[in-house]
Amino acid sequence: MASPELGTKRHWLVVLPASARLTYRGGERVTDSYEACLDTIIRYQHLSGTTPLKARFLSVQPGDTLWLAIRNVGVIGRGVVDAVHGRPEAEVLFTVDSDSSRILATDPLPTRHMGKVAVGLREAAPTSLHDQPGAVEAFEWWWRELGAYDARRLKLVDEVTSTRDAKNWGRHIADDPVLAASSRTLRGGGLSLGLPAKTSPLDLVGFDKSRLIGITTISGTPKQSVEQALAALGPGMYRLRELQQSIDDPAVGRSFWLAFPSMPDLDLLEFIEETGSGVVWLDGRTMRPGPETATLLAELSRSPVRSAE
Repeated sequence: MASPELGTKRHWLVVLPASARLTYRGGERVTDSYEACLDTIIRYQHLSGTTPLKARFLSVQPGDTLWLAIRNVGVIGRGVVDAVHGRPEAEVLFTVDSDSSRILATDPLPTRHMGKVAVGLREAAPTSLHDQPGAVEAFEWWWRELGAYDARRLKLVDEVTSTRDAKNWGRHIADDPVLAASSRTLRGGGLSLGLPAKTSPLDLVGFDKSRLIGITTISGTPKQSVEQALAALGPGMYRLRELQQSIDDPAVGRSFWLAFPSMPDLDLLEFIEETGSGVVWLDGRTMRPGPETATLLAELSRSPVRSAE
């Protein structure tokens, strides 16, 4: 379907509760996790949805635009309201816009980049964006323009292409929650996301003209992860050094990270950080950093996405 035009109807930001549903031909799925939403949005072309709506928010009307968010992740889709019905347990029916939602689901707009509109967000209680045109503009820019912005940034790095241009990227991160969380972590720090264009020990690259971060994901049992991590350190650090040297700016710093499915052994964590590399691991939907890596993440958290080009 065609994308809703900016400003033709009211815009709302709604946090989907676990009881919301995405419906496709032949079935439906509750939105009880980001992974469930991602998988459904990239798998099915024609989607509709239903979400509870607190009665006092019945001012939501057919034709309005809904920006769909998942708590602790960000905006993961967009839809157009078809109907609002039911009292006192109201619900809103909407059609998912596939073009924008596939981009947003694979590359969510992080909560920290929503500005003041993110304050006080509650499930099933839409936030009106009527008096916040800047927020709507930022949301639109994120799915329409960010891919081109990434591509311009990443031209400075040899043989790295934007994840937005990568074939099957959505399916890749849907099957790998560690990689998905890693990409959200770097994006939340204002970095453009890229993939090496050829076989590489790096699974993900982040770049913002002042820093270059390469990530290798680790899988398997805790015992296997030790062997994998030690085997990945040298090749990953060396390949990242090659990418740094391809950039015509000696001021760009580099940092190699290993991303684990759970907290690694403490001795391994300390050893990796002693090499100057970073360590992150998946805890629910959130990436937790090692103590040294946390310092860099704190710096990244202060970085805007739209910095000067």
